[in-house]
Amino acid sequence: SAETARIAAEATLSGISLDTDPLRLAQELLETTTEEERTHFMDALFAVAAADGFVSQAEMSEIGSIASWLYLPRKTFIAAKVKIPAEQRAE
Repeated sequence: SAETARIAAEATLSGISLDTDPLRLAQELLETTTEEERTHFMDALFAVAAADGFVSQAEMSEIGSIASWLYLPRKTFIAAKVKIPAEQRAE
């Protein structure tokens, strides 16, 4: 959505570097977003991961970690995952 794109663009433009603490970033997302927005963020992460045609196990694991850091229920992660066709994701 436009809102997800805005959040991603703002994060990129803010100068986040590779050494940024992911838990600190997650805490900031928790403070500035609703659970619904974080749920849409999961969908966006899977869409980005699937952009090359396949979501690898490593990508899925990383998205799972992000979901956990954002205190999203496991069912939210699974719901986002199954939106990607089975043939395009590792199991």
